[in-house]
Amino acid sequence: MNHLIPSIFLRIRRTIQRLNISVFALLLLSSSGVMAQFETNRLKNTKWYSFSPGFTSSDRLSGSLALSLTKRNDMLASSYRLQYQHQLSSPTDSCDKAAYSVEFAALWGEGISGKSGYIVFLAGMGLTRRTYCQGEEEEYARKSRTLVGVPVQIEMGLYLNKKWSVGLNLIAGWNFLEPYAGGQLKLSYHLDYSKIDDEE
Repeated sequence: MNHLIPSIFLRIRRTIQRLNISVFALLLLSSSGVMAQFETNRLKNTKWYSFSPGFTSSDRLSGSLALSLTKRNDMLASSYRLQYQHQLSSPTDSCDKAAYSVEFAALWGEGISGKSGYIVFLAGMGLTRRTYCQGEEEEYARKSRTLVGVPVQIEMGLYLNKKWSVGLNLIAGWNFLEPYAGGQLKLSYHLDYSKIDDEE
């Protein structure tokens, strides 16, 4: 019986090695397919401006409004976003003013597009100026703080024509004071900035 144990382990090891080779080959083929899609990406060398109103979980419930510029060059997508959030839920009894924040974020990622729509995944760094109430036992003070955070965004759009699209943003942001998640409707205006550069 003891002499069978080494041979069993040897067979298991060979099986794992074969599986590793198969998984690596599968990943290689999958990545080749994905890269082939990116090479024919309809977002390549385009940029678009977006206007995005929505809601987030900040302060239980807040309204949000974002303006953004997104570009997709030969390598990746980048987006620059200015977002305002304003508390809609009832403020604390001893604080009669709603909390609000202004965030500027730079995000990078990748996206793909078909004939009828597109999806872009983005993450980056953000700088937020937040004004809120803080205190205990009904003694609240108004405070403002500047925060560094990590915003994440999934942008989905449907083309109305060559210039306009409508869609949905799924957004989230992490920071030490008030993390949030939410959704926004968006209206985007698309340009081909490679052609604009040629005209200039």
